Amino acid sequence: MSGAERRTSSRLPIDVPVFFEITLHTGALVPALLKDFSSGGLQAGLSSTAGLKFSLGMELLLLALPPAIDNTGFGLAAVVSWQSPDRLGLRFHKPLPLTEEDVQTIIRDF
Repeated sequence: MSGAERRTSSRLPIDVPVFFEITLHTGALVPALLKDFSSGGLQAGLSSTAGLKFSLGMELLLLALPPAIDNTGFGLAAVVSWQSPDRLGLRFHKPLPLTEEDVQTIIRDF
């Protein structure tokens, strides 16, 4: 079963650049670009993964996301669900309390 088949909410693409940071367990910060988003997770575009090691299930903290996504300001906990050379699929530990209409509004307002 692919990741798309396991999702409980559809991911919607982002058409404008939205940057954020991924914090690794080592404390290193990795700049990332939001590629798509849903209440359950997101896809992150990475400019370079040289020297970075991600593994499935790896715990990450997502920082500097727009307040409409992370209204705590403390970051969102996520795990790596898939990876490619320049992208990561990330699943939030706890789905965000957003409807699909909320997600569409957030994306439209970027």
